[in-house]
Amino acid sequence: MRFKKIMLLGSITPILIATSAITIACNTTTNNTGKTEEDKKDPVVNKESLEVARVNYKNAMEAYNTKLSTYAKELKAMKVAIDKNKKDEALKTSRKEFVASKESELKELRSKINTTFKALNLAEKDSDTQTLKIFHTNDEHGRLKFDDGKYNNYSGMDTLAEFLENVEYTLLLSAGDLIQGLPLSDSDKGKTISLVAKEMKYDAIAIGNHEFDFGLDHMLELNKATSSTMPFLSANVVYNDKVSEDKKGKLPFKPYIIKEVANGFKVGIMGITTPDTTITSHPNNSKDVLFNDPVESSNKTVSEIRDKEKVNFVIALTHLGIGRNIEKWDSNYFAKNALDVDLVLDGHSHNKVDIAKKDGDQAYLTQTEAYTQYLGEIDLVVNKKTGKIESVTQSLRDINEVELAAFGKKNDNVKNLIKDLETKFGVENNKVAFKNTVVFDHVTLQNVDGTEFWKGRVGQTNLGLFAANAIADEVVKAKKDDSKYNADTVIGLMNGGGLRANIAIGDVTRGQALGVLPFGNRISAVKVEGDTLKAAIMHAGSKMKSGAFGQFSSNVKFNIVGSGEGKTKKYAVEEASIKINGKDIVATNEYTIVTNDFLLAGGDGYVMLKYADKSKNVTLDYEGGDLLDVLINHAVYTSNEANFGDSKTNTPFAHKMSFYGEASSIKNIVVK
Repeated sequence: MRFKKIMLLGSITPILIATSAITIACNTTTNNTGKTEEDKKDPVVNKESLEVARVNYKNAMEAYNTKLSTYAKELKAMKVAIDKNKKDEALKTSRKEFVASKESELKELRSKINTTFKALNLAEKDSDTQTLKIFHTNDEHGRLKFDDGKYNNYSGMDTLAEFLENVEYTLLLSAGDLIQGLPLSDSDKGKTISLVAKEMKYDAIAIGNHEFDFGLDHMLELNKATSSTMPFLSANVVYNDKVSEDKKGKLPFKPYIIKEVANGFKVGIMGITTPDTTITSHPNNSKDVLFNDPVESSNKTVSEIRDKEKVNFVIALTHLGIGRNIEKWDSNYFAKNALDVDLVLDGHSHNKVDIAKKDGDQAYLTQTEAYTQYLGEIDLVVNKKTGKIESVTQSLRDINEVELAAFGKKNDNVKNLIKDLETKFGVENNKVAFKNTVVFDHVTLQNVDGTEFWKGRVGQTNLGLFAANAIADEVVKAKKDDSKYNADTVIGLMNGGGLRANIAIGDVTRGQALGVLPFGNRISAVKVEGDTLKAAIMHAGSKMKSGAFGQFSSNVKFNIVGSGEGKTKKYAVEEASIKINGKDIVATNEYTIVTNDFLLAGGDGYVMLKYADKSKNVTLDYEGGDLLDVLINHAVYTSNEANFGDSKTNTPFAHKMSFYGEASSIKNIVVK
């Protein structure tokens, strides 16, 4: 076992931290859990001229990337064919055989990269430049497991861990929103995925807005368990005046760390958290902290990094995002205005951003979208004296590249952590979540125009109504101190295809509830003007017979009319029939649409709600937890008669569960 040198904030003396990663003379990191003892020996590397070393490394990378890209395209085509012919077992077998057949070749090519990277670092010892290889992700959102479903394509932390086995690199970093996102990961509030990231040897992770989803105290406990080798970082989150005197104005998390890498070169790594956390996570979760201005906080922190720590290369892990409505909270603004930051690894907005430095910017900026859809692999050549980046190349590796390169590798520690969580998750799923008193019907088949469809795709259902009310109620209660959030201004919207099962009367286990909402979506809300609200409703009603058909909260009413016959029949909403709490929509008034993150990314054709598109007048207003938990909590509340007394309703969207058993409850959307 070697030792890796890390300098932490406030500690000028290096701290030696034991790590299972091999640290060779050039101080690169190798993930090598699955190596034999012979494999673990450092190859004999002759110190060669810098020019030759650069050419050899460049050629090795190009050879690997060419082959991997070609094979990934072939694998993608196979998956498309399988999706079209799901019962064709021969296609599935061919896919498995294809991936296995490339293992030896790709391992050999990556081994060549490892050898030439080591040689390059040795050759750079007395030069003015240093080559850094940085892997990065962001917004993993609980994606622990590989998932190549039609709409997913997530490599998963398990397969990323395998990809990184036996790979030489300098740093592995995340721009935040790691711990929250899917039921499996959420079941222990992000504890396992944090330990998985630590086991994968992430060097640092930014605090994202969803790191607050389970409360600040919980996040501090997670950080305590990982911070010796993998701290969560934020330079702009500070305690406010509501806390004890000894905490006021202090930072809950380390603002930065210093990593000493190859040839003694030092890198400063800083975290920045979006100030919109106060609205994009539940407000109660951040009630004890302030989110200071990102650029101002960065300038203060970088000044300390450069002056006190004598470091002249700085990476900012920014959980800010692009296309934000408030310019000062946008990562493009940060890259342009944050002084002496060299590289911005971004997150939050879930965009794929190829690495680039715009004219006038201080730093290079990149982002890997979200959900482990891409793994960023960056090669930087940095001037040791000035800290300036002299050249940069990047590969954003998708699920197909990751799957191919990971095949045949193992990380048993990561695998076992996930397996243990799955076992506990199975036990939890067998527990009763709530007692149901109404038959909730949504996926029963109904004949329309000679073809059978799920009820929830051709008309309003009581389950669709219940789910839409549940999410609307969540936001109204979270914003209870703001009178603008009421039945006149807030609506709930669920896509009919997002609800996947009926619910029978009786005890309902968490596993059964998960069958209703299996996708791991989270509750999200946007502010829009009346015209956009109307466009969303018009779109929802026009999508009869598809999963995009809208299920709305109980304050929304409209009529749908059809034209044509059979399969060519088209549907449209009668615009004049649309009412919100009995009132017409006012084009210029502000409304809140509460829905799920899938629709707010433009899913199911709801492009008018895609808040990341800055050309649209749509503002993110709220981000909460898992839809599954919202549904369960609402069911527990509404099934308790004591919460209502003699009334059927006690908030605009909280109705006694018995209300949903009445036929009149689903008369708001009329198909003519």
